[in-house]
Amino acid sequence: MKTLVIGVVVVACTLITSPASAYVTDKPHFQCYSVTSDKPTTGQTHSLRDQFDTYKATVIMRPVLLCTPTDKDAGDSKLDLKGSHLVCYTMETAGNKGKGRKVSVENQFGSTTMVIGPARLLCVPSSKYLPN
Repeated sequence: MKTLVIGVVVVACTLITSPASAYVTDKPHFQCYSVTSDKPTTGQTHSLRDQFDTYKATVIMRPVLLCTPTDKDAGDSKLDLKGSHLVCYTMETAGNKGKGRKVSVENQFGSTTMVIGPARLLCVPSSKYLPN
């Protein structure tokens, strides 16, 4: 049996398009939790398009992360903590022209240059309900 361990920290950020760019401040932070699900493991093929490429991906339809809107250091009193969540699924891609490309990122933790690897997760906006 394969075990998938994924650690992800998601913060609001933006790709720097010019030296005068400021990082994103109007989007929530997300804290991601690993999850298990009783949903059968099946794959669905989808066409995906992002700023780097358009490609086919097989999305494994068993969730691996639940990301919740998070108020960091009591910095956003208006944040709806019960608002839109993200559920992330692993995926296998056929192609990814972004791979190997360098991007500069700036956020509240600083700025850095990163090299893009293969796309691994597809995170979709989701509603979450707590059972009674």
